[in-house]
Amino acid sequence: MIKLFRRIRQKLLSENKLSQYIIYAIGEIILVVIGILIALQINNWNVDRIERETAYEYLQSLTADLKLDEINFNDYNNFLEEHQNRKRVLLERLKYDDLSTDSLVTLIQPFLLNKKIVDETFHKLNIEKFSKHIDEDLFFKINKYYTTTSIRYLSFVSWDEEYTLKESEFWYYNPSFETTYLDEKFPFIQNDAEQRKMLIDQISSVKGRNMLRIYLFRKKRIQKFVNDFKAEANSLHNEIDAYLVSKR
Repeated sequence: MIKLFRRIRQKLLSENKLSQYIIYAIGEIILVVIGILIALQINNWNVDRIERETAYEYLQSLTADLKLDEINFNDYNNFLEEHQNRKRVLLERLKYDDLSTDSLVTLIQPFLLNKKIVDETFHKLNIEKFSKHIDEDLFFKINKYYTTTSIRYLSFVSWDEEYTLKESEFWYYNPSFETTYLDEKFPFIQNDAEQRKMLIDQISSVKGRNMLRIYLFRKKRIQKFVNDFKAEANSLHNEIDAYLVSKR
């Protein structure tokens, strides 16, 4: 093809047909430009296809992360329910004669469970390229879940951690707890009866019962939001699945 164009140019020049040569040269330039534009467009289509396929792969990975979130939220919900029940056992009675010392210790111990939102895939995303290739409303929901929702969730986890540590200081500095954690070969001056009395006195005190109420309230409050977060994760999971099916 190049040889053909060269022959045509040489013939026009040899025949001194300058005007025809100029027209031909312009036409040749236009053909070259068109060829470059076509090549660029093909390259753009290829890049666009790769970016779109990558975006769909990320969507599939996000559904796996969301499934783990649902499992973690469910575990967290069960944990919160169990520890609310423990505090209710203590708050619903004024006497503890039917509970062993070990049972009392187990019931009053404050516990913390830290389940994080799985966001590794989201942080790998090139947001600009990813957002170009998926539905705008779906991208908005994904971005909201991993930013606004994630921040709210972490604020509740931090709240629980802060006050659980404060409650731990109140309960664990009670000498009646010491036999639970130290070797029995090193007995304390107090006998078991004295230690049990100290523990029950602490549970029965105004501060002790208020600690139990606050713990119960906080876990109940957090449980409500954990269930909301789980519902949002499940809804987003299902929406991404439906979107991927529609693009097959």
